Amino acid sequence: MEHEKMLAKQKMLQIEFETELSKYQGDLETIKSKNNDLNSSLSEAKEASTALLIRLFPALPTNLELSQLEEQAKESLEDLQAIAERTPSPSKAAPVKDNSEEMEKLESQVAHYKTVLAQTESMLNSLQASVESAETDWRLKLEVANKELNEVKMQNSSLAAKASAQEASSAIAKQAEEVES
Repeated sequence: MEHEKMLAKQKMLQIEFETELSKYQGDLETIKSKNNDLNSSLSEAKEASTALLIRLFPALPTNLELSQLEEQAKESLEDLQAIAERTPSPSKAAPVKDNSEEMEKLESQVAHYKTVLAQTESMLNSLQASVESAETDWRLKLEVANKELNEVKMQNSSLAAKASAQEASSAIAKQAEEVES
């Protein structure tokens, strides 16, 4: 009778551990899903930034990585700045006015491009830091969940072994009682 109570208790514990195990497996799937979402968001942000740089600098090749596009955009800005700084020696007053207006326009464009590029770079850096931080958090949570899962598996197998031993002991006790009767 006592063996049956212990066996029932062992089975209840095993059910509890299996329930906990399935909970951890669900948590693990949630973590994986969120990690995939973060990776997808980062990829979308990179694509958007790439598209923005290509719109701002249509002469840039479209098949480059984002970092390469940023570098070439900076070089284009430097080239525009150099062109804007060069002043030709005009012979008439009217062309001088046109050149200075054109130079002001070019300087304005360069300033605008630099501002947009700095904003884009700042947004990318912020997004990357956010994604890396979230990824680190999820990796830690995943590691904790995996450790807990392994502990539960070990406890489950230990309980299963104890339950088997109890069943065997109970069977031997019943046989002994039958032999005595």
